Amino acid sequence: MRIGTGVLAWCMFVGISSAAIAETLALDHLSFVHFEGASKDFQVPGGSIELTLKQVSPDEWSVRVDPSGLSIPEITYPSGKRAKWSMSSGAAGSLKRGPSGFDLEIDVVASIKVAGSKGLTTFPLHFTSKSTSSTRGKVEASRQGVPLDPASGYVQLVASAVNGDFAPTAPGKPFYVVLSGQITGLSAKVR
Repeated sequence: MRIGTGVLAWCMFVGISSAAIAETLALDHLSFVHFEGASKDFQVPGGSIELTLKQVSPDEWSVRVDPSGLSIPEITYPSGKRAKWSMSSGAAGSLKRGPSGFDLEIDVVASIKVAGSKGLTTFPLHFTSKSTSSTRGKVEASRQGVPLDPASGYVQLVASAVNGDFAPTAPGKPFYVVLSGQITGLSAKVR
């Protein structure tokens, strides 16, 4: 009895999709936060993001990030105040094969605690390797990301929103975040 090519491909796909792949995005010196109205950008001083990928089709993987998988050092503002960024809950997204690499998108509920302030500021951020833009009145903050290059593992994720009392500028202005780095040990299954 002969097995058809479609059945064989389906069996291979089911076998691949059942295993989760753990990858690490090591952030580099090109990671920063930009607040409209601030005199400078604020570098994200290193850090890493632990991603869990699970294949859902030949060209797409689901992505999960647990709060404990985000490790970003405090960001220091010109005033000397330090801001600690974290995640309020697990994040989910997708990694899809595109024309110039893999498009990575992750929805995060971010939490920011500024030293000396009361409580946390929590808000949603949509990180993407495509482009992002936030507008408040006539002020816009926009940024282009970089798709994941499967050969080098390099990717640049961007997200934007309107700031609150956690920013070094007046509340209500747009800002964007750039998380740039390399996924170390990018699995051959993702290439």
